[in-house]
Amino acid sequence: MFEKLPKQLSEIQRLNHDCPVCQAKEGAILGHLKYVLFDDSPVTDTYNVVCCVQCGFVFCDVPSSQNDYDQLYKQYYYSSAYLSREVSTEEKRYLDQTLNILSPYLKDKNASIFDIGCGTGNLLQRLHPLGYKNLYGVDLSPSCVNLINKYQGIKAEIGSLASVPFNGIKADVIILCHILEHVVELPKAFQGINSKLSEAGMVYVEVPDSMKYGSFQDTSPIRFFYPLHIIHFDENHMLNLFTANGYQQVTSGHHIRVEGELQIPCVWGVFRKDNTKSGVIKPDYHLACQVKTWFGNLSLDKDDILANLASSNVPVYVWGIGIHVQMMLGMSKLGDCNIKCFVDKDERTREKTINGKRIYPLEALANANEREVVVIGAPAYSEEMYRYLIEQVGFKGRVIICGFGNVRLKRQ
Repeated sequence: MFEKLPKQLSEIQRLNHDCPVCQAKEGAILGHLKYVLFDDSPVTDTYNVVCCVQCGFVFCDVPSSQNDYDQLYKQYYYSSAYLSREVSTEEKRYLDQTLNILSPYLKDKNASIFDIGCGTGNLLQRLHPLGYKNLYGVDLSPSCVNLINKYQGIKAEIGSLASVPFNGIKADVIILCHILEHVVELPKAFQGINSKLSEAGMVYVEVPDSMKYGSFQDTSPIRFFYPLHIIHFDENHMLNLFTANGYQQVTSGHHIRVEGELQIPCVWGVFRKDNTKSGVIKPDYHLACQVKTWFGNLSLDKDDILANLASSNVPVYVWGIGIHVQMMLGMSKLGDCNIKCFVDKDERTREKTINGKRIYPLEALANANEREVVVIGAPAYSEEMYRYLIEQVGFKGRVIICGFGNVRLKRQ
């Protein structure tokens, strides 16, 4: 373990937000991110990834506030397509995996269990048939809260980590699955958690394991740095964060979460309150050095497929307007291409614009001729989308797929 800031972390900047762990005011720049977000996005699309100079904590030094991100989640995050989708086999397996971890700490069926950032409440729905009587869902999305309140035995209200609802009810267990990586103002979040948690309460947390971003073939580590992920944890820094906020670690571990064709490395931990704050924060720069190396070797279009497409000025249809496309628009030559049309099946996405261009429904693909190009920008569903394009639409032109690790020409 390094005892001081390594020499390669020499580019220092004044932080927009103090380090969430040790409150240091300066960070070393590890890399630069630029996205092309929807025109009405409340958050900024350009910022640096940094590490704290004192403890090595890695995060995105965004100028946007927590309120900006809260507005993003309230208004935009859960689409109509997401709310209506069926739970996949992979997600069911992931939920069972989470329950297996939690089960030793959920012996009391009368325990008050809060799932903060619960989304559509799938984990709470799995707990209810097991006999748990006091289940509470908290989310910023009104659509999600309305959906959860239709389920028998589960209560849900709009709220956040910094403002947990259900006044007068203490939580025996707080579940934070893939939530902390989204939080700009972590000290305020812990104030909210601490005020809600009972004296002997427990927190279960799961976050992406940033140290393992580079472990997957054909997936660029930079793929995991999308704009909704502000904090980038490994096990050491997850422990440091909880130690700094008055918790002791009970246990921790690692597993893989599967979403479509993407594998997400995860680290999880169980923590209990320790108001004495007896733990010691241990500076660690291993993750920071790894992240800096990844950005130094960044190549999202190593075969220059998008670069050549941009120079040809051929009209392009971009299909699948999600986070990956927004990264490619900002950090590859896709943004320089002659984009004729953005296409997406989600109705809420089609209410938005990107660089002033509207987003069209799937039917627009039928207008693409054989001299034009379709770029598929949703890697997790690219094969399914390709089959639809060829078999249902009958497209005869070139097809390019923006994968998680590189761009490939699917069909000449």
